[in-house]
Amino acid sequence: MTAKAPTQSSPESNPAKQLENGSVVQNDPTNVSFVHHDPDNHVTTFQYFPDKPTSTMTRFNFADKESSKFYDPCHESAQMSVRCMTDHPDDHKTVCAEFFAAYRDCKKAWIDAKKRGEY
Repeated sequence: MTAKAPTQSSPESNPAKQLENGSVVQNDPTNVSFVHHDPDNHVTTFQYFPDKPTSTMTRFNFADKESSKFYDPCHESAQMSVRCMTDHPDDHKTVCAEFFAAYRDCKKAWIDAKKRGEY
């Protein structure tokens, strides 16, 4: 009887990672799309942040949280901004400007959805 060697999962075999907040991080860049199309294949919107603040899963997580808990649907964008600031402490305002803009856009999309009554 021979023992099998344990197999390790590679990024190719598991291209997506589920986070605690319910969002999914794509490890395969070919599965990431920042452009949304309508049924006629016309570009409708651009999204320059990885979070999905208006998704059904985000709505569920927001409704399911305890009243005393804070839930940030733009957590990934916030972490990317913080990481950029720690990596570039001398000139983070110019180097990280696009990360800051992505976080602001994500928060704006979430706040607009809340104003429309989707939460």
